Amino acid sequence: MKAKILVTGLLGLCFIANSHRSAAGSVFNTHPSPLPSRLTNPTARIQNSMAATAKNNDIGKTVSFGRQKTIRLIFHTTFDDYTKNLEKLLGRFDSNIIKDYADNPAGLQKKLEENEGEQNLMLFRIEDHGMYLILYGKAVKARRYFIGNPLIATSMAHYDIRSALYVPMRILIYEDNKQVLHVEYDLPSSELGQLHNIHITNIAKDLDRKIYTVLMKADHPPK
Repeated sequence: MKAKILVTGLLGLCFIANSHRSAAGSVFNTHPSPLPSRLTNPTARIQNSMAATAKNNDIGKTVSFGRQKTIRLIFHTTFDDYTKNLEKLLGRFDSNIIKDYADNPAGLQKKLEENEGEQNLMLFRIEDHGMYLILYGKAVKARRYFIGNPLIATSMAHYDIRSALYVPMRILIYEDNKQVLHVEYDLPSSELGQLHNIHITNIAKDLDRKIYTVLMKADHPPK
């Protein structure tokens, strides 16, 4: 199953890799398009980080494209199958939990942990943007997923409440007019790195890995 990975940033530079899984389903062989020589080493690092998803949590520092980095993945599967698989992998966030455990922090943490899914992540909500395009003649397959974990979010807000601007993460999944599936999101560490707090940045790097791992697993869910 082949996938295409594109990372873009504010400087207008981009990195494209045509990737495919090995027989084991975990290693990717990438073939980048030519880049300026000063980016050669960072490009090699991003290849390695995308290949070893569970072992490398430094995805956000691989290439200096500017502060904002967007990850774009292309999968050769259907929109319906991919979104169904993703939703099965994720836990569910219940906004009523805080009301039930407002005076019981230990109980709140335990309950949140029970609601976690793959990579400790939960689905907060889904916005069906594609359906609203009926206003312009035809609906399309496009949804925005809000994914995160209140425990991860508060571990960053503890250092700087402004981190709440960037979590939960927003993942856009859509099918183009050729029925090709696209998954796009802003890299957590690039957004949260703007706060210039080493503790938040380290947590965000781990979130980089978690998000990427789940998105790739949705393409090849366990049997």
